[in-house]
Amino acid sequence: MGNKYVGLEHFMKVVKKFPELPATVAHLGAHEYAGFIELLDWCPRLYLDTAFCFMSPPYTGYNLGSDYLEKYKSRILYGSDYPNLIMPWEDEIENLLKMNLSQEFYDKIFYDNGMALIRSLAGKKEGLIN
Repeated sequence: MGNKYVGLEHFMKVVKKFPELPATVAHLGAHEYAGFIELLDWCPRLYLDTAFCFMSPPYTGYNLGSDYLEKYKSRILYGSDYPNLIMPWEDEIENLLKMNLSQEFYDKIFYDNGMALIRSLAGKKEGLIN
């Protein structure tokens, strides 16, 4: 849900001009998550983070299902919004683990993707940053 300063509509103007721009969108794009997920197909350096997306009820709203998460597992980063937490950070991790996604998904979102992003921005090759 954008406003006159932020949101999918404004973000699309930027990535249309600069499709190679590295960017990380918090909360999978929040209420506009479906549109931000579609951008992953044509913005090669776009990542989405999971902060506040997999909280325990009564918080819901990210009805992605495992297919989208598995399809884009290389472009999703675990995010906690620490220290601005409204719930224990373990809850969101546990909820993600309860989804029984592939081990590759969990390896990527909890570690591999973050390291790949850091390497790409630092201009480092794999193995130089642990």
